[in-house]
Amino acid sequence: MRTDLMYSTFLEVYENHCARNDREADFPITYFKEQLNQAISGQISPEAVVDLRLQAYNEITKNYVSDGIFSQYMYKTLLSGNHMWAFKKQFAIQLALSSFMSFMLQIGGRSPNKILFAKNTGKIFQTDFHPAYDASGMIEFNEPVPFRLTRNMQAFFSHFGVEGLIVSAMCAAAQAVVSPKQSQHLWHQLAMFFRDELLSWSWRRPLGLNLGPATSGSSMNPADFKHKVTTNVDHVISRITKIAPQSLSEEAKPSCIPHVVVRLKGKLPDLHLIYNSFESSSHTFFTEENAVDPPQSVQRGVTELVEAALTPRNLCMMDPTWHPWF
Repeated sequence: MRTDLMYSTFLEVYENHCARNDREADFPITYFKEQLNQAISGQISPEAVVDLRLQAYNEITKNYVSDGIFSQYMYKTLLSGNHMWAFKKQFAIQLALSSFMSFMLQIGGRSPNKILFAKNTGKIFQTDFHPAYDASGMIEFNEPVPFRLTRNMQAFFSHFGVEGLIVSAMCAAAQAVVSPKQSQHLWHQLAMFFRDELLSWSWRRPLGLNLGPATSGSSMNPADFKHKVTTNVDHVISRITKIAPQSLSEEAKPSCIPHVVVRLKGKLPDLHLIYNSFESSSHTFFTEENAVDPPQSVQRGVTELVEAALTPRNLCMMDPTWHPWF
């Protein structure tokens, strides 16, 4: 990536904007920390810390960092509207898949300097893209946002791009990997991934870290190791299943269709007979005993994740070096 001049980081876009407008790139970070001095010194209650962070975040987004920096950069970089359309489409799909992977494996630390994008193709490459583990070998994730989708990205894609491309691509990816034909393949692929990850983790963990009596040196008990791998895999699949679009099972479908089909066999009856059969069957299905919840959007799970990623109250809780305002 270092030899490909078409790749740039998000941080380079921001720094280029600051240099062009004679601004200090680190000023928002300094300002944010200064506003939190009261919280550090214990002058305010812990309950008021969130409001203080949100106030500082809103002040930065209002006066120092606009939401059109990335859009202006790409408008000046790309040659024509055709290039912009192709770039946006590819870039949105790439970002959606990267965000899906970040949520699936709970990969955090997506600061702007770790995300590279190709200005000519819209492809995305992320550095240090791997999960972190706690002392027990389970994935550790403490960030309030599921992935990086900040206001400059939202402004570049617009509301239609976020809902029409990013959300749809994430839903398609989630449904594809948990489909009945792929679920077993996914489980084994994740098991191999976590096997290698945890083997590497067991060797690079801090010296003197007590992992229990089953641990000796840098090796783990086979049964304990298998349990760690299985638990991590099950947690990942569980997260994907929660956001993947679900189809209605055959048992839950109304029984009105077979009644209509039976009446249509042989000679076609009057239309009012079909209507009466449909009405009677529908009434039987939607009685209080068989009442079901109103239909929900198949994209509800992903939509909630996107909303969580864009909510200022969640963004303000991120570390200032993460540049949540950009």
